[in-house]
Amino acid sequence: MPNAGIYSLYRREAAALRGMPEPDREILGLDLGQSSDPAAVAVVRRVELPAGVVMPEEAEPEPVPEAEPAQKIYAKGSQQWLDQQTEATLRAFYAEREGKKP
Repeated sequence: MPNAGIYSLYRREAAALRGMPEPDREILGLDLGQSSDPAAVAVVRRVELPAGVVMPEEAEPEPVPEAEPAQKIYAKGSQQWLDQQTEATLRAFYAEREGKKP
């Protein structure tokens, strides 16, 4: 971020004007999710670069490999679970009928 230095200065100055200490360097994020969506917690720490170290402006980030989609796990007896079981049973039935293993 090319304007990180001035942004940091303004943050410190604004905190000083309000009589507050320097803003925290750690931030906590919480996503409570829903019944079929797990909760997530993120703790982020601000890191200052040592004096004399300059970030290249056009640094290419390393590519992130594609993740395989996670298998959905539903509560036993729920409608989603029943649908999943029915689909697996039908898939096994047709695979057996064609002489293939599921």
